[in-house]
Formats: sequence, C-alpha cells, structure tokens
Amino acid sequence: MGVPVLLHSVHDGAEAIAYLKGDGKYAQRAEFPLPDLLLLDLKMPLANGFEVIQWVRAQPRLSALRIVVLTTSDQVVDIDRAHRLGANSFLVKPVSFSEFRDTVQTLCHYWLSLSRTPYTSRPPRKQAEP
Repeated sequence: MGVPVLLHSVHDGAEAIAYLKGDGKYAQRAEFPLPDLLLLDLKMPLANGFEVIQWVRAQPRLSALRIVVLTTSDQVVDIDRAHRLGANSFLVKPVSFSEFRDTVQTLCHYWLSLSRTPYTSRPPRKQAEP
C-alpha cells in the first residue's frame, strides 16, 4: 500500500507559512513545490496549527489545500476548532511506532492515492520597488 511521497518538513508554524508563501529560502518552487497535502501538528512554536489553518484558508490561491491535523490532542474542543477553521481531517497520533506507521500509511494512501487533489497555487510574489 506504499504511495511515493515527496516530503518537506518545517520546524514551526511561521516556517510553514513561509514555505507556502514561497518566502526566503522557499522561493524556488521547483525545489519547494506546494504540497498536495498539509500535515499539521497543533502544538507548534511561533504559529500554532490553528493559526496556520486560518492563514491558509484566508489565501484564495491556497484555500483548497487539503489539511490533515495529526496531533497528540484528543480534546473535543481542539477537534471542533480545527474543523471550524477548515481542517479536512483530524487524527490523533498513536503512541506506538507501529500504529503511527500504519496511520501514516493509511492517510497517505487515502489522501494521495484515492482522493483527488484540488488546484492550488502560491500567491503572486510581490515585485521589489525601484
């Protein structure tokens, strides 16, 4: 059930937004393409997962990006908030490695093989002022 995946990871929510915007070191789209699926943890520094979801959904060119929350929280308030903000799915990280591996394989198979990817594009880059 393996699905070939090109994986890019970032360290915090601000870096996730920079990646999606194509800012700074992420400016080269060939090297840092937009994802077909965004996996988000809720508990990230600088901008948490809720803030990233909110930012993505406010971007007309990224608003269709599929977002799956994969986090340790199983709090109903977090699940409801993530869905209200626009997450497509909410999964609780399993504790054991084998269960985690199975969960990631299943979500990759569904979202990257069975489900069809909507069109997304980066916001246009601002031109430097003369």
